[in-house]
Amino acid sequence: MDLIRREKKKYTVVKRDRISIKEKLIRLKTMLKEGETTEFHTLLDANETGIIDKVITFISLLELARLKKLQIFQNEDKGSIYIEVKESLDSFDPETADG
Repeated sequence: MDLIRREKKKYTVVKRDRISIKEKLIRLKTMLKEGETTEFHTLLDANETGIIDKVITFISLLELARLKKLQIFQNEDKGSIYIEVKESLDSFDPETADG
């Protein structure tokens, strides 16, 4: 009986770490350039396919929009989400983000 219990416990659940909002802000700072308009989906890394990754990216963008660094807009229902960078992010320090 102990052998059966040991056999069942041979697997391990591995969860990958989620990126934090500050880490995403650091990434966005290198990706977004003043004067450019970018589609939301292009800001997701290839391994960021889950809903949590999309939410973290969107919350990070909302923080930048709150600081008036960029504008987020959508032209039609269920259409692409666009990000227009209004101000350079060079002087932005993600560590000071408190939104």
